[in-house]
Amino acid sequence: MARVEVDAGAPIQQATGTIGGILNFFMTYWWAILLIIFLGIAVALAVVFYGILKRERLERDSEAYANYNNTIADCKMNANKKWIKKKYAFINLLWFGVPFKWNEHSAKLLDADRNLLGYYRGHFESQDNTINYLVYKTKLLGLFEEHFIIKVPKEARFEVPCIRKPTKTGNQGRKPTMKTKIIDLTQLISKDKWNDDIHFRSSGMQKISQYYRTPNFIYDDGGVIDLRQNMLRTINDNTFQTAWERSVNLNAKTVRKAIDGNPYVQTRKQGAEIEQENQEIEKEEEYR
Repeated sequence: MARVEVDAGAPIQQATGTIGGILNFFMTYWWAILLIIFLGIAVALAVVFYGILKRERLERDSEAYANYNNTIADCKMNANKKWIKKKYAFINLLWFGVPFKWNEHSAKLLDADRNLLGYYRGHFESQDNTINYLVYKTKLLGLFEEHFIIKVPKEARFEVPCIRKPTKTGNQGRKPTMKTKIIDLTQLISKDKWNDDIHFRSSGMQKISQYYRTPNFIYDDGGVIDLRQNMLRTINDNTFQTAWERSVNLNAKTVRKAIDGNPYVQTRKQGAEIEQENQEIEKEEEYR
């Protein structure tokens, strides 16, 4: 019977050879690897710089975007840092430890079916009676978080017809009266005390305007609460206030430039300055 010998050191030698081959590749083409990393950083910085210029142009030309950008800044300033948790990923060692990759452990915003709406990056309650959450769900190029705002009104107001009680003569010809129905939406938001996740009793979310999203809150019977009118009224009021403020500031600058460019005003101003200088010269001569 033939005797079969097994070389126990073969797998170890093979693994050692593989690791050695990888190290040899890095040592041989280190300059190419550094060049790729440098080009990647340059492209990333160019994307960031372009995004900054685009945001500045939009903020200058659009009052709605200016409010949106201010909302993002307020969310970051009022953020609960304990809800933002990121851990260093060891895969970064492949590109010399540069922290491109982070493991996400932050608080999550979830709908009624526990579907992810976004990872928490900040929130605050604004004076327009809404709660604003800054979140992200995807990353640009796998590196840059694409933030967006989930804007939630604290309450919703609806005009509903008032049901009249039947009378002996009937209600024919009488117009139904309307009453205001108020829904407290904060009762549809809860926070998990164990992992700080925020739960909405909603079926996903919807982009309600150009820059904001709102959860699709659901009634007890499963119907979706229509918040479009409430949200658009709030957003339009904020936009109008910003536009009015900018208009006043612009008119003040225009009036100031018109006054400075008026030759009659400049002549009077120069005349007053010359007269003041003459008075000072006369005082000096009297003291002499």
